[in-house]
Amino acid sequence: MQKDELLNNKEKRVAHESKLRFVSVEAAKRLDWLFSSTEAPKTLRSEILQQAERFLKESPTVFGSRHLYSLMAYLQQLDRAFDRQEFYESGSNKQLKERIESLISRNLAEAMLQEATASGCGVDPPPSRQATALVTQQPYLIADAAFTSMED
Repeated sequence: MQKDELLNNKEKRVAHESKLRFVSVEAAKRLDWLFSSTEAPKTLRSEILQQAERFLKESPTVFGSRHLYSLMAYLQQLDRAFDRQEFYESGSNKQLKERIESLISRNLAEAMLQEATASGCGVDPPPSRQATALVTQQPYLIADAAFTSMED
């Protein structure tokens, strides 16, 4: 009986090692593709934007304004890290950007409303002047080809 268990455990270990090798090889291939391809950053960027859109659409709760500002800042940094003009020449990428901007704007308005409502219930929200200042500092949610002032 113990021989069968040992044999079974050995087979399981060999199977796990085989799966681990496969995953390692696939990961190495993808890393090689990332480092050697000029298309990889564009593909990853599109994937990140699609995931951000899905995240904003499917969230059952409203995010806090500080989280939405962090997301905006991250997307702006991502945008400035690549060639925006070339990326947004594709109509689908431009539409994706516009949808995300709309979702962030709507979620931000809902978050600010919730925070303002919560302040009447004894919960201390961030000061409204600070929130207004943050909104006026960021006229574009995701920088596009026409927005260059933050890069100076």
